[in-house]
Amino acid sequence: MKIFKLLITFCLATLFLTGHTQTATSIADGDWLSPFTWNCTCVPTPGYTVIINNNVILNTSFSLPSGGITVNAGASLIEDATPRDIMISGGSLVNNGTTQFRFLLAQSGSVSNTDTLRLKSFASYVSFTNSGSILQLDSFYNAGIFSNTGLVEASKFFNQDSLLNTGTFTGVDSFFNNGSLRNAGSITTPTFFNNTTLYNDGLITGVDSMTNAGYFLNSNTATLNADSLWNYSNFINDGAITNIAFLNTGSLTNNGHMAFKDASNLGNLTNSDTMQGSHSISNAGQFNNASGAQLLLGGSFANSNAISHNAVFIDNGTVRADSNWLNTDTVRGTSGKFIVQFETSNTGEMLGSFDFCDLTPPPTAPFIDFNSGTISANITWCSPTAGISEPGRDAGSVFNFQVNSPVFNNNLSLQFNLNQPADVLWRICDISGKVLLTGKALNVLSASEQIGVATLASGIYLVTASAGNEVITRRFAKF
Repeated sequence: MKIFKLLITFCLATLFLTGHTQTATSIADGDWLSPFTWNCTCVPTPGYTVIINNNVILNTSFSLPSGGITVNAGASLIEDATPRDIMISGGSLVNNGTTQFRFLLAQSGSVSNTDTLRLKSFASYVSFTNSGSILQLDSFYNAGIFSNTGLVEASKFFNQDSLLNTGTFTGVDSFFNNGSLRNAGSITTPTFFNNTTLYNDGLITGVDSMTNAGYFLNSNTATLNADSLWNYSNFINDGAITNIAFLNTGSLTNNGHMAFKDASNLGNLTNSDTMQGSHSISNAGQFNNASGAQLLLGGSFANSNAISHNAVFIDNGTVRADSNWLNTDTVRGTSGKFIVQFETSNTGEMLGSFDFCDLTPPPTAPFIDFNSGTISANITWCSPTAGISEPGRDAGSVFNFQVNSPVFNNNLSLQFNLNQPADVLWRICDISGKVLLTGKALNVLSASEQIGVATLASGIYLVTASAGNEVITRRFAKF
């Protein structure tokens, strides 16, 4: 806030001249303080309505209690060798050309930019619209109503009131939202903190650390890419999220697609669609894997709270762990399925009537490697020789395809299984539907396709396969 204190100090020291209703229009390139620059053969003072049609050098600082400055297209207002500042306290600044100075403080009045505005620091308490480019900002503080359809380049951005972004934020080292933010455009920042309300309908990317302490809705049109994601308030995902480390200590609902490497839940988490982890997940809170939902893990599953021993995992969907499975507290469900590749251990409670499939089981019931806990009599055990329906198989389909690893790096393996020989066509698209890779397997009953995807960027992708009149689409992630 040091910059904004300097702005206020500057403005208090500036001479306020009010009562002017004159208009001054530039007629030549020149200094602001030169009377020969203006058609009035005068020097415009605060309160004037100033129209700039030429290249004017700003060689003074001032405040605007009324009147305003309009820089027209093709014209410019650029500070001289000395840094200059402007405070708006009732007037207006309209930039349709090129404007550059140091500090801009807008306390009341209005500001709009349609071309190029370069500032070191901007504090706005007014209604501000930008459809051009705001460049080279060290800090941008918005305490008014900001509508951005253009480009904003700011090292630090702080939103205290209302921001609607359908444009682009870039070069932002830290983005802090303490107001109302709706993003339907693009925000790129390594550090993002949401303290109040954030609706994301667009793209938030390049994030090293994302923290949500407010309400965050990632809509069904949105994408969030964050290496580290910590939610300790209320987070709803209806779209696509890709991250490396995920921690939930608040309330999280997933109705879309979440791809991660490692995840931990210490709060309340409901998965109603697809969560895919290349490594492991641990639950020490309350986790509900709803009917029809998928939790797909390339590593291990653990339901354990070493301190309070009250971790609860409810499975009415599908959980697949390609490594180990551990429960020390409570796992329950009435219609779910666990599919585990290697070691399984239960020292807690397995309650309800879900199905448990250890693909490397002991020879006798219960078909779990180590058990010293409680297992309900209605738990069912799959036969390791009968074959396992992969998560996402469509009942009644004449064909099915599976992805051997739902989270992939450089190679993707598709497995096709059909009731009768047919041609299978496949394609990989990005989340916008743009086709990136295609291929086909001819006259197959069962086939495996190895697809090189090293050229694809990290993110969420759609894998679609078709045979005859049937089309099946899955969502997968690449890191």
